[in-house]
Amino acid sequence: MAGGSGTRYWPRSRRKTPKHVVPFGRIGVLLERTVERLVPYFGRERVFVISSAEQEDVCRLHLSGLSGENLICEPVGMDSAPCAALAAALVERWEPGAVTAMFPADHLVYPQDGFLRTLDKAVRVAESRGRLVTIGVPPSRPAVEYGYIRRGAEMEPGVFEVAAFREKPPLEEARSYLESGDYYWNCGMFVWKASRILEETAAFLPATYERVTAIAARWGKEDFARTFAAEFPHTDRISIDYGVMEKTSAAAVVEAEFEWDDVGTWPALERHLPRDEEGNVVLGRVVTLDAKNCIICSEGERLVAVLGMEDAVVVDTPDALLVMPKSEASRVKELVDKMKREGLDAYL
Repeated sequence: MAGGSGTRYWPRSRRKTPKHVVPFGRIGVLLERTVERLVPYFGRERVFVISSAEQEDVCRLHLSGLSGENLICEPVGMDSAPCAALAAALVERWEPGAVTAMFPADHLVYPQDGFLRTLDKAVRVAESRGRLVTIGVPPSRPAVEYGYIRRGAEMEPGVFEVAAFREKPPLEEARSYLESGDYYWNCGMFVWKASRILEETAAFLPATYERVTAIAARWGKEDFARTFAAEFPHTDRISIDYGVMEKTSAAAVVEAEFEWDDVGTWPALERHLPRDEEGNVVLGRVVTLDAKNCIICSEGERLVAVLGMEDAVVVDTPDALLVMPKSEASRVKELVDKMKREGLDAYL
């Protein structure tokens, strides 16, 4: 899934150049990393990227190793439930009975061997038990920015029934989740038989099921693009979590054997990029004096100088500048929403 706009990384991330195609120092380009993580398991020809028509050109620049047909661009973004259902409908048409897996394009996962072990277990559970499998990451801190999965009865080592999904909790609740040992971070990774997720989509989101199966039926035909454009906007604009996973009785969670980070806001970069002697993360042409624990990003040739600041984020691009305390990083989306209301779409 590579269709989001990554608003929390504005101004470096924009609608046409979103977070998953932006290089962040030694992290690299997240879309490329995600594809290369999957290729050893599925093979390059079986890795497909679903993005948006608006991002088609920039995604192709980072997918040179994939066939052109392996990039499928939605005419309009409709959230993850229609995306998952569309992928399943296409896979079921190409290879009936196949297992399909869905991953966000903009997350960090390591080590690779632990990821592949987890994926192999999830595929086996989906195939042999007919379960809708989500991968749960054991929490390492009381994160309030993530959703959680409460595990139920153990089905086999490392595999559990899903007792409940929990939305982003307040801090004290997140601490209790961490202490209990019964909760996982919901990292948005799913594995299921294509036919099984289509059955559940038909039960809970019948309009979406009808539309995506109509689209898949026209794959390879002259009118595919026209059918896609006509039908997809009438699917349900809802996440796969809300639309299906919280309602189904077939959900299972496989415990991740890897570290995970959604790299969701600017301060997340501190967990993955080196700091200078004053604790600053610096990207681009930057000079600092008495600046401590800052994140400073300069895109292009302009020099950014930061003096006497602490715990701040400074992001400079050719047409926009962001300056904020790190503590306000979760509110960048609010700022982007305000810019939309004020007609500043040219900067988004």
